[in-house]
Amino acid sequence: MKPVKVDFFGTFWSVKTIVLDPTEWLYFNQIATKIKTPLEEAITDPFFYHHLRLQKYQSFLDLKGDVFSGTYTDNHHQIEVWFENKRMYKIKIQDLHPSQILFPVFKTLENIYKIPEFSGLHIEFIETGKLSKTIMIEHDFLPELLTFELFTHQEHLFFGDVFYGDKKLKNRKSDTLLNRAVGRMNSSI
Repeated sequence: MKPVKVDFFGTFWSVKTIVLDPTEWLYFNQIATKIKTPLEEAITDPFFYHHLRLQKYQSFLDLKGDVFSGTYTDNHHQIEVWFENKRMYKIKIQDLHPSQILFPVFKTLENIYKIPEFSGLHIEFIETGKLSKTIMIEHDFLPELLTFELFTHQEHLFFGDVFYGDKKLKNRKSDTLLNRAVGRMNSSI
């Protein structure tokens, strides 16, 4: 088996829907009331988790829930494709957009899925840094089998998932800095 790794360098946008059981919901609301902050703001405050005094919750990243994320396609971001620990491609993100190139090296799929409506308690956060996605393959690397998904949200273009053939690359490593986190309740983003 040979590793294929795709590194994204840039800014990442994510939304995490928070799932709390009724006991946790009640306890979280009591603590938020105690510190005089609405729950949707409290869950992004690091000191809220100190007041919770629950070892399993040290930040909002520890909360149960699903995460939907993508990479901004701004000019200063880039992608590196590695095969067997050798960098094969270094690409500026805008060079993957179909309207920017004449002869594409990699396939892109645009707006193939709809962004879900986020209701209930959720957190939108922005991170900057590096995200690695990997997959193990049995044969030599073929660039035409690598596919990047693009989606649009609030007039921004994002990279979503990456596929090699029909297999999705898995998030393996993240080295990011949290820039902003905003908690929201019962509203669409």
